[in-house]
Amino acid sequence: LGKEDAQTIDRSIATEVAAKAGAKWILTGDILQIEPTIVLTSEVSVAETGEILTTHRIDGQEGEDLFAVVDRLSAEIKASLTLPDQATVEVDRPVAEVTTHSPDAYRHYLDGLEFGEQLYLTEARASYKKAVEYDSTFAMAYYRLANIAMGDERKMLAARAVKYANKASKREAMYIRQFQAMTDGKFDEAIELMEKLVAEYPEEKEALMTLGGYYKSIKFDAARAAEYYRRAVEIDPLYKNAYNMMAYNYNDMGDFENMLWAINKYVELAPDEANPYDSRGDLLARNGKIDEAIESYKKAIEIKPDFYYSVQKLGHMYMYKQDYEKATEYYSMLSGSSSQDWRAAGRECIAYIFMHQGKFARALEVIDAAITADRMERAGKTLHPQKFFLKSLIHMEKDDLESAIAEYEAGMKVSAQVHPDNVVARRDLYVYLLMLAGRTARADSIFKGLQEDLADKGDLYAAPSMLASALRASAAGDNEAAADLASQAFDMVPNSRAAADFGSRYFFAMSLLNAGRLSEAVREFEDMLGVYDENRASVPIWSVKSHFYLAKAYELSGWNDKAIEQYEIFLDIWEEPDPGLSVIEEAKERLANLKRAA
Repeated sequence: LGKEDAQTIDRSIATEVAAKAGAKWILTGDILQIEPTIVLTSEVSVAETGEILTTHRIDGQEGEDLFAVVDRLSAEIKASLTLPDQATVEVDRPVAEVTTHSPDAYRHYLDGLEFGEQLYLTEARASYKKAVEYDSTFAMAYYRLANIAMGDERKMLAARAVKYANKASKREAMYIRQFQAMTDGKFDEAIELMEKLVAEYPEEKEALMTLGGYYKSIKFDAARAAEYYRRAVEIDPLYKNAYNMMAYNYNDMGDFENMLWAINKYVELAPDEANPYDSRGDLLARNGKIDEAIESYKKAIEIKPDFYYSVQKLGHMYMYKQDYEKATEYYSMLSGSSSQDWRAAGRECIAYIFMHQGKFARALEVIDAAITADRMERAGKTLHPQKFFLKSLIHMEKDDLESAIAEYEAGMKVSAQVHPDNVVARRDLYVYLLMLAGRTARADSIFKGLQEDLADKGDLYAAPSMLASALRASAAGDNEAAADLASQAFDMVPNSRAAADFGSRYFFAMSLLNAGRLSEAVREFEDMLGVYDENRASVPIWSVKSHFYLAKAYELSGWNDKAIEQYEIFLDIWEEPDPGLSVIEEAKERLANLKRAA
């Protein structure tokens, strides 16, 4: 059978036992004999203490295949353990019946699970694809692939999982059905299905963690999410990925102490994996600890040099520190990746540097070259709409609204292909641009359609609807209304500022400033500028200009020393920008006046 088949046997038994025992025990096994018949041994121990609970030996019969031996060993292990009453009455379907008849497919599937748990998604994707190559009806392999896919591919894979779900267990079929609902944008239905799953299988830790993720990212209910994560780690104190998600959730709640505990527990449980250090870097960066974040990201790529999430974030961190040589070095590593997606991301990130410096003409050249390269690699297709949106932001800054609208429309067209299920579909900022350009009728039409689409989605989209209204009010010059609407939108969703994109917060803070609500504007800009994350890095112009507007808020509040400091930071970052930027002249004049008055 060989080493790989031995691992398959061991893990297939572990999968069956873990499903019924809530993963409180650890199972290991060995192959004593493969000819003339298979002989397997196993040992079950307590996860927390290592105490051996039971050992088993199964002698295969002549002609008996791998899965049949696994089924008999699984049944014997189950019979020897004290399991919940539900497990004793549950019908045990053969492993091959609920998964696949192909040992090769199952081995690759298990490999995919292990890679997925480590967040090594490139390797996980490759393993799942091999699994379906061996068995084209393997429902759970399609389900796992769909979870790490996007756009039309995600829908196609989810549909295939549903098509073959009759081959899966009842529990697995419930996972597949809820994912199909989520893919179709039926979020409440998906959550209801997952809650039914955990009601029927109360110790299904993956379902609990999935529910935690839904409440965190869709319902924005961090407290409810925390409860699901807590239940998951109570079932399995070694469930590393639950600690990972828990740490991000605690950060959203503003609970720095518990965030540190959870992320350090994740690192402790998986010290030789890259993602724990990547996650710790994220959380440190989001709390203003940029140098500590850099060290954590470096540890991640020391473990796995092609862990490009950390490579990209290192580029961001050095851009924030204005070490553009180092930033270029890390972004260029992305451009040299074997992955088309990472190469495209690397080319885009190089443009961030020039935008961060106020060198917009050069940034446009870099973005155009990047779009050309994307199309060459993808047979004429462009699958990264963000490049067009970046061009639009540059044209906005140069007061060329017609070009800004044209590029934004190009980005929306690509985005509709890549993210067809995005309900907002970038229409909120599109309305803002149209109104600034005086295209009021067109703006009103788009806004009406957006509001109708959001209303159809129920309370879940009430906050995005209000934020869109705030943007429209801002474009109309009604800053008080814009500030009120944005404030209400954020208040509707607990902890939403921690999860909100930088652009939404930027416009909110600007509305507060323009409405004369200075103390609120100061708090918002200060908080935004204390976060060093990917979201902020992707809008370099707004990131840098936030220093200018914070300075202005300080100045109008009479806090001149703080204003001087922020004006100097702004002018230092945009030390050699493109000529003709009015904001540079205004900053220099305001700074000079403040220094004269000092």
